[in-house]
Amino acid sequence: MLTCAIISLGCPKNLVDSEQMLGLLQVNGLKPVYDVEDADVVIVNTCGFLAASRDEAMENIQEMEALRHDPDQKLKCLIVAGCLVTRDKAALIEACPGVDAFLDVFSRDSVLEAVQKTLGLSVNSGLKTPENVLPIVQIDAQETAPEPLTFYGHSEGIASDPHRFPLLPPHVAYLKIAEGCNRRCAFCAIPNIRGKYSSKPMDEIVEEARNLAKNGVKEVILIAQETSLYGIDLRNPDGSPTENTLANLLRRLNDVEGIHWIRIQYLYPQDFGDDLIDAMATTPKVVPYADIPLQHINDRVLKSMRRAAGREETLALLNRLRERIPNLAIRTAFIAGFPGETKAEFEELLAFVRKQKFDHVAVFQFSPEEGTPAAEMPNQVPEKTALKRTNELLQTQKRISAELRKKQIGRTMEVLIDMESDEEGTWLGHTAFGAPEIDGVVYVSLENEDDEPLKVGEFYQCEIVDCDEYDLYSVLA
Repeated sequence: MLTCAIISLGCPKNLVDSEQMLGLLQVNGLKPVYDVEDADVVIVNTCGFLAASRDEAMENIQEMEALRHDPDQKLKCLIVAGCLVTRDKAALIEACPGVDAFLDVFSRDSVLEAVQKTLGLSVNSGLKTPENVLPIVQIDAQETAPEPLTFYGHSEGIASDPHRFPLLPPHVAYLKIAEGCNRRCAFCAIPNIRGKYSSKPMDEIVEEARNLAKNGVKEVILIAQETSLYGIDLRNPDGSPTENTLANLLRRLNDVEGIHWIRIQYLYPQDFGDDLIDAMATTPKVVPYADIPLQHINDRVLKSMRRAAGREETLALLNRLRERIPNLAIRTAFIAGFPGETKAEFEELLAFVRKQKFDHVAVFQFSPEEGTPAAEMPNQVPEKTALKRTNELLQTQKRISAELRKKQIGRTMEVLIDMESDEEGTWLGHTAFGAPEIDGVVYVSLENEDDEPLKVGEFYQCEIVDCDEYDLYSVLA
């Protein structure tokens, strides 16, 4: 049996695409494996968001190219997919002659066709490859590689996810509810890569959640470039809203049997209506957790970033959320060193972080991405200054995080077990207040050697007994 493996880089949205590609190959007779050296087919699903992401992608592609042409290895088909293909198509094809096929972000369902063409075989299946996928670029094999290179691309939009091979622990799954983005933030190239906002039909999302639950998923994490905008493109012809809103989607997902937790990521501050806050507060399975990338708090910087929500609107939203949702954990993200950011404006951001005491914070040093307005702005902050500000924000949040974790000691919390630790008698899990593989973990230890081992994918009541800056340590309650 032919085997396939994937190197999935970048964000959770990419991970869903990776799972879909592996799942499609699996239902068509290929066996997914985790080690690329055991695979006949390898896919590198790339991220093209930041320069560091592109460098990481190229390193992985080059490693796989070497594997592809090593006569002692079994790799017969190397495919490169994802954002970097869409962003830098021509340069990538020229730089990577050892790749057999390229798939842009909207062509993941063409992976089967790419494998068939490269290997010269027909995979036995009743499924059909998309008819609107056309080979756009072909390069002479004699000048570049043993087989012709083919680029697959088609129009933007969101595809369904009926076939997924899990790359996360099987009790957790990302659920992509939309593709693309209508925002034009000055620092971001995503709209140029993934196109306009396109919501997945609600019935399709609910059905996918049911299928995930049947396969053992206990927690679904809703993702999109902006989840709070869900349904904006599904409105009536006159522009009036329909039932297709994130709030109503949460209520419907709450009825899916087997799902225990519903988590939401990538909520933008300007799209938080009262109905959404009420749904988060009153829908039992929705965990008290909100991921809201704020990026900054100074009004001039936010305007320069082309962010719709200013300081006062942001503060009002945070107050409403915390008043309405008890014990709400908030994750956010900031950019340090945005063009024109003054020392005083950065100090305003630093003071804001100290006062708000967010549970989880990501800080990104500004990166001037080609094709974005911010890359061409005057008064670029020196890289050394931007790095210093990034580290100062991170150190500030580290102290806040340690303070917040100490307050958890003595509490009993529900923990979902993710995996067994290397340390005997200890397991790793997460609570409703922290996203798996993103936020800190909870270590759960047995107090007695004779205690029953814990089961991965099950929930346990645990007493928090210790902590460090980001993680909690507990015993069974």
